Order: sequence, then C-alpha cells, then structure tokens
Amino acid sequence: MVNKINKDILIAGDGIVANLLIHLLGKNNFNTYQVSKKSKKSYNRVFAITPANYLWLITVGLDQEILSQAHPIKKIKLFEGHSNQSIHMDAIESNKNILAYMIQESDLVDAISKLNSKAKTINVINNIENKFDQIKVDSEKYKNFDLCIFTDQQRKQDLETNFEFHKKEFNQTAITFNLKFAVGSDDTAYQFFFDDSTLAILPFSKDEVSIVWSCQNKLHKELQEKSRNEFLEIFLARTNYLYKPVAGITNQTSFPLSMSVSDTLHTKRFLIMGDAAHKIHPMAGQGLNLGLRDLRAFQLALSERKSDDIGLNSFLKKYQRKRLRDIKEFSFLTNQLNNLFLNDNDYIKKLIAKGFAFIDKSKFIKSILINRATS
Repeated sequence: MVNKINKDILIAGDGIVANLLIHLLGKNNFNTYQVSKKSKKSYNRVFAITPANYLWLITVGLDQEILSQAHPIKKIKLFEGHSNQSIHMDAIESNKNILAYMIQESDLVDAISKLNSKAKTINVINNIENKFDQIKVDSEKYKNFDLCIFTDQQRKQDLETNFEFHKKEFNQTAITFNLKFAVGSDDTAYQFFFDDSTLAILPFSKDEVSIVWSCQNKLHKELQEKSRNEFLEIFLARTNYLYKPVAGITNQTSFPLSMSVSDTLHTKRFLIMGDAAHKIHPMAGQGLNLGLRDLRAFQLALSERKSDDIGLNSFLKKYQRKRLRDIKEFSFLTNQLNNLFLNDNDYIKKLIAKGFAFIDKSKFIKSILINRATS
C-alpha cells in the first residue's frame, strides 16, 4: 500500500540526541513530533566530547559562546593500578591541539535549547506500531507518521518488540561525583585500572574535576558503608594523591552498569540511534560520542537522500551501513577491556603491566590510539 508522503517524523526520546535530531530534521523541512516524559531533570553530568564531534556541534548551529566554555584536555595518563605502569598520551605528540573537550551537561542542554526547533510534543502514548506502511500511535490527534526514531530506552517494550539486543550485566556500579581542588593539572585526564574497578578523573574547569568510578559490586557495597571523609580518603589514596581537595564531594550519584547493543538499527519504518541502539561501558567515555556520530551519519544520509520518504528501507539501510561497524567495534572493545582489566590473575596483571610499558614507548601505537579516540 502506497501512501502520500507527509514528512511527519515521530521522535521517541527527550535527551541530547533526540533534541539535536529534531533540529536536523527541522532544517530539512520535516515535521517532528516528540514523545517526551517531561519529567524534571537535573543536568549535573560532564561529558568528554571528541574534537570532531565538538566541531560538528558548531557547524550545526550550537551557540559558540556556550561551547567556548568547554574545557580542553591536552593530555591523558593511563595507569595500571597495581604496578603503576603508565601510558602518557599528549596531543602535541600526535599533531593534535586538543584530545577532548569537557562540557557540562547543563551548558550543552542550554546550547541545544537555543536552536530554532518547531517540534510538537505528544505527552502520552501507550502504543506505537507499524500499520499499513505507516507508523500509527494511539494519540487522538496524531496517528500517522512516515518514520519513528527511538533515541533512548524510555520505551523498552516497543524497542524489544522490534529489535533484538545483545545484553550483558557487568555486575558493576558507577559512582560519579565532582571535586574542587587546589593543586592538580587542569589539562590532563587520568584513568586508573584496578582488578576491582576503573577510575576516571576528568577536569572540566581550572579547579574542578568529574570522577567516574566503575566498581565491582563488592567494592561498591564496601564504599557505601564508608563516611564521606573515609570515601574521599580511599579515592585519594587510589589515585596517589594527585589532587588536594579544597571542599567535599558534590553531585554524587550512582547507577548500575550494563551493555545493550542491537544487531540492526532499523526495521520497517523504525530506526534506533543513541542510547536506544547502544548502551556500553563508560570506561572509554564514548557513550554520548557514539550518539553524536549517529547524528553525523544521519545528517549525511539526509543530504544524500533521493526521496523525502526517509522511512523507506533504502534510506534506513544506507544509515545502518554508515554506523553499524563503529557501534559494534566500540561495544566489543569496551567489553573486552573491562574483562581484561577486572582480572585478579597475577600472570595477566604482569602481561598488562608489560603491555602498558610497551605502548608508552611506541609513538606510533599511541598516535593510532589518539586518532581513533578523537575521530
């Protein structure tokens, strides 16, 4: 059955990827309707954005004054926690200016909200389904759409009905918090690999860092039982007292870690991107970056389209070809690295330490790693 193309697109999601997607579609004269929970959110996270994604955000029209507040990272130091062997990566060594930009979620949300968007909101939808070559929803006002794009996992039932996911529970909990300091490097990010956790320290201003501590659940339980001061002292000891805090921990939260990656990115008039398509371990800091690369590929597919019906299988296949390999590579990489480092075998620990020492001496390998991480 062939229907008249109405250029109406349904976006199921309300995060950063969803709202940037609405902007891209609006610039291409599509009508967008957003399924949003409209729940009150606190925007306390800090993101490490790759230089390529940072420049792309500027090209699509985000407020450069807000983006200029992003804090540049010029060095990354990785430590094998037991041997203290390390890998030092410097932007200058690979002819780069910046390795990453640290940007606060609240600033990014503000920049996106300033974009000229004409999206309409549908507050409550109980059912989204393919029917008669269109997307139908149970809203009284808006029933037919050419395409539905899921950008987060708020509608799990619809996602799991239409897509098959590879899932894994890491039996880990991420603890995130911020810390102000008097002494420390503000252009260097640190990551420590222990057999019970992975700990990342990310400066996002001249005197404040964001910490992501991905702990085995046993360690997380032990840390929960500590006072704030005891917890802080354990953190400082683990990181060799790199920083001298001037205040206590702020914005502390925790959440369980799991992986969920789909083998395909589309079915008939359904497309998934962002967290809806790939939820991976945070150790590589690629969660939002993968979502932004999704958007970059979608923008390119829009520019190359031969029809305004972007729900056609030919358009969705083209987008999938652009994205699936990158998504699978990063999900595999983070999963295997997590398995490798969280290992208490002494022989494997020694091999990891030797590997760190070897990589640190090789400018060629470090250059490859930097180029891949900043793409």
